Amino acid sequence: MKLYRLTTALLVLFVFAAYGQNKDLTMEQVTVKDRSVSPEQLSQLQWRSSDEYTYDKGSEIISGKVGSEKQETVLTLEELNKAFEGMNLKALKSLPRFNWINKDAIYFWQSDTLFSYDISKKSLQLLNNVSSGAENIDNSNKNYTAYTIKNNLYIAVNGKQIQVTSDENEGIVNGQIVSRNEFGINKGTFWSPSSDYLAFYRKDQSKVTDYPLVDINYRPAKVEDIKYPMAGMTSEQVNLGVYNLKTGKTIFLKTGDHTDHYLTGIAWDPNERYIYIGVLNRDQNHLEEIKYNISTGDSVMTLFEESNDKYVQPLHGPIFVDNHPDQFVWFSKRDNWNHLYLYNTNGKMIKKLTEGPWDVTELNGFDKSGENMFITATKESPLDRNYYKINLSSGELTKLTSAPGVHDVTMNDEGKYFIDQYSSLSVPNTINIIDKAGKIKQNLLTAADPLKDYKIGETKFFKLKSKDGYDLYCRMILPADFDSTKKYPVLVYVYGGPGVQLITNRWL
Repeated sequence: MKLYRLTTALLVLFVFAAYGQNKDLTMEQVTVKDRSVSPEQLSQLQWRSSDEYTYDKGSEIISGKVGSEKQETVLTLEELNKAFEGMNLKALKSLPRFNWINKDAIYFWQSDTLFSYDISKKSLQLLNNVSSGAENIDNSNKNYTAYTIKNNLYIAVNGKQIQVTSDENEGIVNGQIVSRNEFGINKGTFWSPSSDYLAFYRKDQSKVTDYPLVDINYRPAKVEDIKYPMAGMTSEQVNLGVYNLKTGKTIFLKTGDHTDHYLTGIAWDPNERYIYIGVLNRDQNHLEEIKYNISTGDSVMTLFEESNDKYVQPLHGPIFVDNHPDQFVWFSKRDNWNHLYLYNTNGKMIKKLTEGPWDVTELNGFDKSGENMFITATKESPLDRNYYKINLSSGELTKLTSAPGVHDVTMNDEGKYFIDQYSSLSVPNTINIIDKAGKIKQNLLTAADPLKDYKIGETKFFKLKSKDGYDLYCRMILPADFDSTKKYPVLVYVYGGPGVQLITNRWL
């Protein structure tokens, strides 16, 4: 993959050994997941309602309310297993990964079956199930499920299995990731907002060269072939189909010659009449954002184009603004930094939403009114990730997190409260609930340092200047027994700037 103006790079010079002073780290601790040296967490922490949160405490789900120190158990593994036994189903060994449907009900997958459990009624319900061997499972907001078996695509609706494709040629693959996860592609199916349609990738890799991989899990080892397009050789050909669940028919969009472009950033129009696709040329230096009619498959219009003398790197499609179906937000590095632009659905740019020598790393969502947008960005420092609110009308940017470090924020449905989990070199893990003004309403966790009894070395920061004048922040990790009179190989990480200066091997 061609990387456009990397903002973060990892440069490994030499690997050092960590030496213990009070306690020695064991090989198991540094190579295998060992919770004894991991900061305390709140498992499955999420919003239950606009002002209630829950987390998984081993064999029970704990619930709390913003502003109150009182917490209560709302569901136990024992209660859930009683419901399973009542349906003659095998008991669970632990609480499943779940999400809230509403304040009283959760849903979760167990094996090939999707269940819901109503806490108030203590009742278990089977919502859907897929065929054995299903992969690439993708749920819609109506609990319809798209999935693949081998190279074909299926949909499960209330337990009924619908076969969408029936390609016997194994070189033709439906409903799976294409282009080897490039350009932000991380799935192969895309549900429409009302679940009436399913868009899916179809790739023809029958002419792509087989590449041998050795599987050492067998004795003797076995050779398994994968399809891998070597440089200068034939690549897969990709198209996008749209399956209509009401008619049972599929229309393939007319995206042109499938041999010379990539299709990325698939996004549904909120009204389900159109699909937006970023069509990137084979040289990866010219992108067209095109609107397609799902009824005919025809191109409606090219909204805008982006070009660069080196390459463009589209990682997101249009992100539609809540309560404004004719407006969307677009990520672009057209000024060398990853920023956000507001467009209408006719391709007119309304305004640039963010600007400056820093990157927006994530668009987290909108408040209920659609007047404010929430983002994660590196505005203060490329070493930090802070959370901000942007008013879409005025463009006013408000910082909501204050502590230095990397913040991972989860907003409730209304954008009134946020779960803020952050860490830094001095903070192992802290979880607070903050409001839309950035005020801390409640602390849920302040984790102790699990490495306080270990001497694991020292981290230092220094700056270098890039050729174009930007600060590059370098993190250097020194051995625990560092002696300034000696020379050591070290790890150096480089952050920041629209470009990165490579550092030659050196001893410090």
